[in-house]
Amino acid sequence: MLGGGSSDYCTVTSLLFVSAEDARKAEQCIRRLRQELGVPERFEFHFAKLKQAWREHFFKAVRDCPCFYFAMAIRKRKVSGLGFNSPDSCHKFTCKLVLENAQSFLRRATVVIDGSGNRRFRAQLKKYLQARALDFDGNQAIRKVQAQTS
Repeated sequence: MLGGGSSDYCTVTSLLFVSAEDARKAEQCIRRLRQELGVPERFEFHFAKLKQAWREHFFKAVRDCPCFYFAMAIRKRKVSGLGFNSPDSCHKFTCKLVLENAQSFLRRATVVIDGSGNRRFRAQLKKYLQARALDFDGNQAIRKVQAQTS
């Protein structure tokens, strides 16, 4: 959970697009920004590692893209208990909190998770999210969970 190069916080942010068209518009804006900045088409905008000017370029590029966001940050040192016995536990728990906050907006949603990183963790997270796919009224909030490299 905490180690060399690891942040003190586990932060998860989720974007909610009302339609697939809105999501495609955001992808196109980000694709154009990559071209303008002269970075590879697979370049990821990891804010912890970006120059402030590039962060500002990013937000200007997507400011007209209709979406909602949900975010949660948990201080890892403050989380303890039986359920937090592995490094992935805090991340899954943080994802659960973000999902709970967004749940009233989800109806048969497709949830796309970051496809980069550890394959085992992605599979566990997918299973974890699918197990919590019903909303408070018992309706299907999540139809599908898929991984996509950003």
